[in-house]
Amino acid sequence: ASKLAGQRALAASLQKLVDSGEAATLEEAQQVLSRSGHQAALQGVVERGDAATLEEAQVLHSQRGRAAALQKLVDSGDAATLEEASKLAGQRGRAAALQKLVDSGEVATLEEASKLAGQRALAASLQKL
Repeated sequence: ASKLAGQRALAASLQKLVDSGEAATLEEAQQVLSRSGHQAALQGVVERGDAATLEEAQVLHSQRGRAAALQKLVDSGDAATLEEASKLAGQRGRAAALQKLVDSGEVATLEEASKLAGQRALAASLQKL
């Protein structure tokens, strides 16, 4: 019953954002609500003194999220150590990025995607020089 009440309250909040013009669609309202919740969480980190600025709070939030994701890989048995979990997460992230290039139609194969990703990484490195 409380789950249904929560869902109704969320739907009402989203509709209010659309009705007020803060969002054009319910999907956009969900994004607005998510961003404001994220900002509030970061502000809480600053107010507790865990970070001096919102930027530091974001870094801390990201670090904690990554640590939790790696621990989850260890806990699930997918990796034996946090180091192994980090490697696995990197491999999965790269595979997902390559598949996204194929799915978007930028390239036809994963091999082409790998070459394109390498070229882009090289170009980015050269621009930093």
